[in-house]
Amino acid sequence: MTISRVDLAASWFRFQATIRLRWAGYIGLLVLIGILGGTSLASFAAARRIESSYPAFLARTNPANLNVDIGVYNPTILERIRELPQVRSLESYVVVAWQAAVTATIGVVVGLPLGVAFGRTLWDVFARKLYVVPAPAVPVPAIFLIAFGAIALSVLVSAGPGRSAARTPTALLLRVE
Repeated sequence: MTISRVDLAASWFRFQATIRLRWAGYIGLLVLIGILGGTSLASFAAARRIESSYPAFLARTNPANLNVDIGVYNPTILERIRELPQVRSLESYVVVAWQAAVTATIGVVVGLPLGVAFGRTLWDVFARKLYVVPAPAVPVPAIFLIAFGAIALSVLVSAGPGRSAARTPTALLLRVE
């Protein structure tokens, strides 16, 4: 099967006509892809910032200045004191996960209503270009699923930096500069 110049010209004119009719929809799709890409890049940058800032925070606050008076010698209390780095490592993972969840929740609370409003506006423009009645439908279950997925994904992405902060040796964090 060969494609003639007439077939190519017809396809090209059809493509141009489609672009002229649907340019607003394509621009809206590109803007949405850009916003989602920017949000994901910002999430990764925040995770990297958290990964490097928590050990620096611990080094600057110098928690080695903690004075523990255990009173009478008690082996049980000494065993608990030796377990403190494990507590610190668990707390650092939880702090990173909570910060990621809060950041994603704020993004969902602000971004979803703006996205729905923006999408409805673009649909109105797109529908009027096609000469159809603009009756946008908002899929509420899908929106809740996307919101939950965004929050869960941010917590899962924060697991790497949280694990890295938890594995940072206590001696490195407690040393005096």
